[in-house]
Amino acid sequence: MKRLAGEERNRALQQLAKLCLLRSRGELTEDRISQELGFVDEDGEPLREAMYERLESWGIPGWVARPDEEGEPAGTRGGGKRNKKGRKARGTGDEVELPPADRAVDLFREDLERLAQYLEELPDLREQYQVGEQLKAGRFVWWSWAGEDWDIHCKEDHLKVREDGSVSDERWVALCEAWGEDPSEDAIRVPIDPVVPQGAGPNPWEGLVPLIAVHAVLSEEADGSVDDLLNALHPDPRSVDKGKLYSDRAIPATLRTYAERLARLVRGAKLRDGELVRGHLPAGIPDLDHWVALNLVAPRVEMGHTDRQIHTWMANKHPSLAELYPAKEIARLRRLRLPPPDRTPL
Repeated sequence: MKRLAGEERNRALQQLAKLCLLRSRGELTEDRISQELGFVDEDGEPLREAMYERLESWGIPGWVARPDEEGEPAGTRGGGKRNKKGRKARGTGDEVELPPADRAVDLFREDLERLAQYLEELPDLREQYQVGEQLKAGRFVWWSWAGEDWDIHCKEDHLKVREDGSVSDERWVALCEAWGEDPSEDAIRVPIDPVVPQGAGPNPWEGLVPLIAVHAVLSEEADGSVDDLLNALHPDPRSVDKGKLYSDRAIPATLRTYAERLARLVRGAKLRDGELVRGHLPAGIPDLDHWVALNLVAPRVEMGHTDRQIHTWMANKHPSLAELYPAKEIARLRRLRLPPPDRTPL
């Protein structure tokens, strides 16, 4: 805390005091505490790792910044209070009747149906792993293979009426020339892009995360080996340090968090000091951002257009999108520098 001064130091002390108070009550998870302290994303979702990193940047000891290895608060596990001083609960001899397990059959069936849907989508999935100096942990970029198809363009839809009432076919001629077609034709066939952008994020495609986790949980190997997964999905299975992989004990609090970290490793992320790299994950990219960055921003960046010029062009061609993406948003999309898709037929 010595590095902070003035108002910044006071705010830090207030946050630290509130953190200690919330943890001492033992009623909230670390995610809820991070929300109470204002560590949230634009959708209000908790940023627990951001809270931990802030505490560590203040010089707070690790045992305070990260209360336990699995990420749950020091006083709770699944919402219940932990016994003081770590004492074990004393049994009274009373038995508690549990709800029948088959009450969750419908829930499990929905999970199976969802996993089956993910399996059906896998043949059309394409995934890339993007690394660079600005992406310390790497980013996964997803595409969906739509298949080779054609779209019919009619001449009358590309004609433009001038102010003097004359009709211009410049756009039609340009379209035909771009695809090597005869402008005298009334209609031409134009190939449709065989891939569809599906967004990007710090973890593999959303369907792979539960599928990989389920495989790991159901593994018949006594040691929970994921060697088969590595051989099937990792770009370089032999590069994985198996000693670190199977000695890792820093299991996150929730299965979802653990599954995401495991999926990151299986798909090529790295281990550091016996655990998957924490923090510094790039923010997720919605599919609309992905589409706009690829199809509208990137081509005009290559043409040398500025952010304002691109926005002016969008205002003329795509006015609804221009309202969503002002010049500063276009600058953000440009800085993403997402890789182009692989359009080679499967």
